[in-house]
Parts: sequence; structure tokens; C-alpha cells
Amino acid sequence: MIAELKLSPDDMRQLAKLVAGEVSSPKLAYNVREASKALGISHTQVHRLVRGGALPAIRLGSRVLIARDALAAYVASLPEYIPGDVQEEE
Repeated sequence: MIAELKLSPDDMRQLAKLVAGEVSSPKLAYNVREASKALGISHTQVHRLVRGGALPAIRLGSRVLIARDALAAYVASLPEYIPGDVQEEE
């Protein structure tokens, strides 16, 4: 039995690019706005993390770039969320 596959128009375009070999490899580095979208936080928070040294970044001319591996390492370094474990703010 063959299952029916339902794809959105965007999925179809992506699949066509994949089949045609036109899909590019993932970016090696992201600018601050892209990193903020990837992390789900504001670009201001990303700048604070970079300035504070929690998120390593490089400067290329006037651009601040965060390596894909640095984003992954930052997320991996965060404490695990345990439901019901609420920390008091000081």
C-alpha cells in the first residue's frame, strides 16, 4: 500500500530544489537578527549575551557574526527546564 503524501506549495518548492541539487548548505554564521530568530529571543538580548561573553561572536568589518556551532553550544550549556522548578528573582 502506498501512503498519500500531502505537501504544501512551499514544501513542494523545497523538494524540487532538493531534487535539483539547488539546496544550499546551512549557514556557517548568523548575524545578530538571524541568531535572535534562531534562539527565539530579541536581538537586544543577543547583543547582551555577546557583550557579556556568554555567546562567542566574531566581527567581520562592521558586522557581528555568531557561528552556528556557537549557537548550538550556547543552547547546550543552558540548564534543563524542569516543570515546577521556579527560581525566585532577586
